[in-house]
Amino acid sequence: MLSEAQVAAIYKYVEDSYLRGYGATKSMVFAAIGFVKAKDVPPQKAPSWRWFQQFLKVHPELFRTVKTKPIA
Repeated sequence: MLSEAQVAAIYKYVEDSYLRGYGATKSMVFAAIGFVKAKDVPPQKAPSWRWFQQFLKVHPELFRTVKTKPIA
């Protein structure tokens, strides 16, 4: 569904967000993919959440879960 250039743009978005100190949540990346698809010629509709989950399985390096301990 995404071209190689679009996948590279998503990776760049995640990296830029990380370097600015914001990080990137799954919902942020999902919204970015929807934005990229909307800018296609002709515009395409955003993929489903299920497609996005499969995309993350193919590209596991996009996210790393960080778990913190609650402060006592």
